[in-house]
Amino acid sequence: MCAGTPVAEVTRVHSDRKEPLVAMHDATPRVADAVQRLKGVFLEVPTMQMSLIDAARLSGLERNTTRLILEALEDARFLRRAPNGLFMRRTIDTAA
Repeated sequence: MCAGTPVAEVTRVHSDRKEPLVAMHDATPRVADAVQRLKGVFLEVPTMQMSLIDAARLSGLERNTTRLILEALEDARFLRRAPNGLFMRRTIDTAA
């Protein structure tokens, strides 16, 4: 992970409180841009399924940093991970 990048705190939420640990404005610009870029792709194409490798390429960040972002988006219930390991947008149908 890049030094000084508070990735785990960007959007990760407490499982019991559902509140962000740190606001998005505290993230480095590169990480904040990557989060918005990844969210934008899933919002634009709701049926999108993306691997960690593809997400890292799209974000321009290291794989571990991208993994933390995707897991934070999963914790925030924006994404879910399919049994095949691909990330996809969570919908009402996939809320469970």
